Amino acid sequence: MEKERGSALVLVMGLVFFLLVVGSIFIRLMGTETMISENLKTRVKALYFAESGVHAGIVYLQENPSWPTYLPKARVDIPLTGGTASYRIDTTSAPNNALVVGTGEMMLAVRELEVTVMR
Repeated sequence: MEKERGSALVLVMGLVFFLLVVGSIFIRLMGTETMISENLKTRVKALYFAESGVHAGIVYLQENPSWPTYLPKARVDIPLTGGTASYRIDTTSAPNNALVVGTGEMMLAVRELEVTVMR
């Protein structure tokens, strides 16, 4: 009976240590999941900014009916809250077509959309 004294304490301490290890693993996984979801949210916002850039380029073409002859030569940046939307227009592929490329940038995420607009 003397040799069994304190065995419950050792068993409880082992169980507490096991639960501590399992809990720390779950806490680490939760931090990783949070980073993954933030990254996804940033990339989706950058995609929405790129879509905004495409729409701004299409509006520019609608407001300038002589678009094959006069187009902005460089990229047009549109500052937005948290990032930037931009567009550039290229008409070298076909005479009655325009390629509108919208780019969305938010933090380190950059997304790009291309749309062909026909006259």
